[in-house]
Amino acid sequence: MRFIKWWLTAFFVILPCLCFSDDIQPMWFSFMRGDVQVYAPDTGQDWTSASVNFPLTEGDRLWVPQGGRLETRIAGGVAVRADQGTAVDILRLDADSVQIYVDNGGHVYINDQRGGIRTVQVDVPDVSLRSYDNTI
Repeated sequence: MRFIKWWLTAFFVILPCLCFSDDIQPMWFSFMRGDVQVYAPDTGQDWTSASVNFPLTEGDRLWVPQGGRLETRIAGGVAVRADQGTAVDILRLDADSVQIYVDNGGHVYINDQRGGIRTVQVDVPDVSLRSYDNTI
């Protein structure tokens, strides 16, 4: 009987330690001002209001209206900030690289001071810029 109690205790203490999160979101909203909109095709919804800590994935689209601002964080220490009147499409998002497309003449500021992501690429209608570790 003592062995069974020990086995059950060990089972319920050790088992939770072996369970890992299936999918940690690499990008999320960390700050926003105004009614920032997000379109996530995998949810099947139309444009919706974003909220802080809302997870972002490849294929998501962001819109910052007049008077708005937003900041997203990417796992690894990269901050992407967008000013009013900016549309951002997330084209690629993985552990080593991020690629975004900026449309509508908006402004984007990227800070990769911690060197967590190897490559950050920003595409605009006429130019494609690529930055590497520790860049602003």
